[in-house]
Amino acid sequence: MSFAGHVFDMIRRNKEDREKLDQLRGRGKDARAKYSSHIPDISAEEYDRINRQLKEREQEEQKYYSRIKYLIIAATLIILILLWVIF
Repeated sequence: MSFAGHVFDMIRRNKEDREKLDQLRGRGKDARAKYSSHIPDISAEEYDRINRQLKEREQEEQKYYSRIKYLIIAATLIILILLWVIF
């Protein structure tokens, strides 16, 4: 294949890629339109209440995980101290 053949092949591939990108963009617009109709309308107060509940739940989970972490560290230290005393 000559140099011109390589150039024409590259041009053809670029054209195909542009067409595929246009198709993907169209699919994204269709999906957005389809799913946006299923989103319920909520008031600002309800939105704030949901956000507060989520933040509280996240804080409770962080407290829970930190307690577990501290218990594991404390147990490890106690075991190390006992081993040091024994040996």
